[in-house]
Amino acid sequence: MVLVDICANVDLCPYPLGTAEQLAETAERCRLHGTRVLALTADVRDQTQVDDAVHRALEQFGRIDVLVNNAGIVAPAGRRGEELSDDVWRLLIDTNLTGTWRVMKATVPSMIRRRSGSVINVASTAGLVGFGFFAGYVSAKHGVVGLTKACLLTVTRRFSSSHTSCTPSSSPTTLRAYASSLLRMRLSTSREPPFPLTPASSPSKPKLTIPPASVTAMLRS
Repeated sequence: MVLVDICANVDLCPYPLGTAEQLAETAERCRLHGTRVLALTADVRDQTQVDDAVHRALEQFGRIDVLVNNAGIVAPAGRRGEELSDDVWRLLIDTNLTGTWRVMKATVPSMIRRRSGSVINVASTAGLVGFGFFAGYVSAKHGVVGLTKACLLTVTRRFSSSHTSCTPSSSPTTLRAYASSLLRMRLSTSREPPFPLTPASSPSKPKLTIPPASVTAMLRS
């Protein structure tokens, strides 16, 4: 197992991200269950760092069977889409969407060579519906779902693979806590609907998503 995290806070992001100590603790907990673990630090906004992490993973284990793209931030948020600054928009898209693409770009070629592999791109309910005051995050996560669908059509022509997007919005995380606090603030200070929704899909158009429990089952298989 290879665990990768930025292990640092990010400028403009209003809540703390994971630390090196937390990454080390997670790795150690996995090792207690008999798992070989390589813990690495990398920023998905930097292709060189991503490529180096994938190279080290292949060097250590020889192959990558499953890729779980889980790097993401929900904020800065709390403004209408047209009010977002270029820096905020760039941060949200570069981390949540382009970062997902960068890791796939570095990882999928080795899967194609082996004609085997699975990719799990963690999206969000925001990849299926629209949430007011989270325009950057929603746009990025819709992009993750679209990226997954597009790659599924092209990569599976080369070998039997699995590409899916997962929407674990009920998972208790710092990201979710921040979004919830922002929602409470909007409820108390504005008459505008804090989370105006758009339909996720129609019955005739099934969603390319799976619940978190199914992801766990896939990783164990």
